[in-house]
Amino acid sequence: MENLSLWNQTASSPDFPELKESTETKVAIIGGGIAGILCSYFLTQAGIDNLLLEAGKICQGTTCRTTAKITAGHNLIYKKIADAYGEGFALKYAQSAISAIKEYKNISDYENIDCDFKYEDNFIYAVTNEGADRIDDEFKILKKLNIPCSVSIKTDLPIPILSALKMPDQASFHPLKFLYAISKNLNIYENSKVTSVDIKNHILETSSANIHAEKIILCTHFPFINTPGYFFFKMYQQRSYVMAIKNMSNLKGMYIGCDEPSYSFRPYGDILLIGGSGHRCGHNETGTAYMDLKNFIKKIYPSSNILCQWSAQDCMSLDGIPYIGRFSGKTPDIYVATGFNKWGMTTSMTAAKLICDMIQGKKNDCEDLFSPSRLELFSSAKNILSNTSDTVKGLSSEQLKSDNPVCPHMGCKLTWNPDEKSWDCPCHGSRFDEQGNILSNPSQERLIFK
Repeated sequence: MENLSLWNQTASSPDFPELKESTETKVAIIGGGIAGILCSYFLTQAGIDNLLLEAGKICQGTTCRTTAKITAGHNLIYKKIADAYGEGFALKYAQSAISAIKEYKNISDYENIDCDFKYEDNFIYAVTNEGADRIDDEFKILKKLNIPCSVSIKTDLPIPILSALKMPDQASFHPLKFLYAISKNLNIYENSKVTSVDIKNHILETSSANIHAEKIILCTHFPFINTPGYFFFKMYQQRSYVMAIKNMSNLKGMYIGCDEPSYSFRPYGDILLIGGSGHRCGHNETGTAYMDLKNFIKKIYPSSNILCQWSAQDCMSLDGIPYIGRFSGKTPDIYVATGFNKWGMTTSMTAAKLICDMIQGKKNDCEDLFSPSRLELFSSAKNILSNTSDTVKGLSSEQLKSDNPVCPHMGCKLTWNPDEKSWDCPCHGSRFDEQGNILSNPSQERLIFK
């Protein structure tokens, strides 16, 4: 079975030209996924000159591999934020997500887009006593923040649960139908890979053109510029797998498990998307991810028919909060949106609104919450050490002695992912196909086999 998402199979992609002549612009956006397209959309709405550069075709990275939930229920995040940064930050996070849901609805209505937008309840469920206790703790924080929610043991799930946290009035949609519609009047260039960025002089270089921009927005999933942002220290990448089946139970609502292994459920018409089998990139040498997910599905829906399957790769921040804002304190005119922690549909909207406000000099209450520099201000030593240890494993003597090829990004030994037929980097998440072509960044160079 070809690993192609349901969204790609049910939407027609527009075509955009390649940038072949050097130019100047107020804002240059690198990356044609949902975050980049939304940034271009809001800047265009504000009358600000901008252009978007995409290495291939728009929306063909993580954006087309989502389960497309728009929700404030980002698993059990609020107690973590409140414990680390205070309840004020937790409230800002919730409000930003709720605002994102409303913004998608507003744009869909204003642009008259038929993208299957639908309000739904979102559930975070537990199958263990520990998970149920964590749901109770999360519920207490959300009630203090006056965020609508409730706890129940009754759901439509085909598996027994001990508790579920329900958040009403969340949403789902068809991401490509939405994005292809809003992109049609934007200044987008496809097949225009940015090969280098002169941070000091604000010059972007492609194979056929130079672009001078007053401001630059990096929406490249994982930033490919290593310094001075140092995001390779502050993030890692996680893979997860999805299968679409005919809905065997008329499941209502969207679900994500808070225990491990965690499974996600999301209906789309008479189709049900089930996700799971997650692992850190570079850690699927046995190639059993799809098989494990299929076995789980056949156990709960024995008569189900699997229509298609695909996988996604997500950038995970160290404290569970995305990095949105200035790339670093040394680069006031370069912005970044990354580390969405598997909630890219919601957070891309938050990122686009925040960055566009910053570019226009408008105050945004979430600037401090999402600041990429916050880990320099708050203690995250434990998480940084944990992430660094995984990177060190990729550079260990045992790994370096293997015959596997080396990642062009920072020299880690790659591992073979039999499920995706790809060479994956366990350090920073770069991925390459069998011919060495780049599938996922931060590497900007193709893999050369020796």
